[in-house]
Amino acid sequence: MLALYLRNATAHYALGDTQSQIGHHADAANTLSRALLLAPNYAVLYYGICTEKTKAGLHDEAKHACDRGIAHGLDSEIIRLGLLKLAMLKHDQQLYAQQTAWAEQHDPPLLFAAEAQDDLMEGRVRDALIHVAQACTLLEPKQDAVCSEYRFGNAAELAQMGETDLAQQLIAHRAPAPSDFNGLTTLAELGYRKDFEAGLKAHQLQHPISPSWDAKVGALVRADMLLADHRPSEAIAALEPARAYEGSSLDSWYLRALAFGQNGQPDRAAAEFQRLLKAQSIDPDNVEIPLAQLGLARALFAANRREGARRANKEFLSTWAHSDTDLILPAQARKELAGLDGPTN
Repeated sequence: MLALYLRNATAHYALGDTQSQIGHHADAANTLSRALLLAPNYAVLYYGICTEKTKAGLHDEAKHACDRGIAHGLDSEIIRLGLLKLAMLKHDQQLYAQQTAWAEQHDPPLLFAAEAQDDLMEGRVRDALIHVAQACTLLEPKQDAVCSEYRFGNAAELAQMGETDLAQQLIAHRAPAPSDFNGLTTLAELGYRKDFEAGLKAHQLQHPISPSWDAKVGALVRADMLLADHRPSEAIAALEPARAYEGSSLDSWYLRALAFGQNGQPDRAAAEFQRLLKAQSIDPDNVEIPLAQLGLARALFAANRREGARRANKEFLSTWAHSDTDLILPAQARKELAGLDGPTN
């Protein structure tokens, strides 16, 4: 089909998006580069090339793509977002500080929401709530649906972290939009079965004949709810359709690891956590990365692989070295590490 539209930037962009969804990120970057030749004044193309090269592990080329967009006179929050995510992945404090300094001068809600993600990845929940509030102040009331997605997304992550009270406070008296995947995930994480089922039904009405949606979204939210119901073998089965899209997200690996853990298969859980941690570049601001470090430690301990468990636990505690002092997970991790450092039975 693309052969009919060789001079059509939109067709190239659509192909690049499809390649990204199935995890072919280097190919996606090349396709978007061809689109850029046809439409050199679109910031979203520079961002797309930057993020796809980031996901492909081509970090220097990724930065060059974003820098080219800025040099072309297209400096904007979307390009700065690409640089911010790259900085997060590389732990490049200088690059990160450059983007946050730009954000303070320009008040871009997208970057404040991204900063909230970085906060959560390091266990700085209160900083995250400040950043998401900044984003929502700039968005509401004209774009309150976007703000709602931010809130529900952060609430889902808080629930994953075991901070259910804070998650409930963040979404108090709010209902997710039918199109909001974050909202469905949050309802599942919090165990709100009736609300989840109603939301899933409304969501599916918008995607009645889309197998790809069912594999990318439906499989994940159903697995989330099955895990909340402690039905791990069913969750494992529910995740099978998502395998075709694993190169575009960390979520299915994380859920499958949890399911194997619940199902008494710690070695398989550990393998899924390890796969996720090796693939961080495809989703560098996902809070499941540090959670997978702790999950790996627990899976390895359950498999009687104490040295690996100790190492993974310490990696988690290092990642959350500056976390809020009253959070559940770091206290649990320190207690578990003390047990690992003690004598073996």
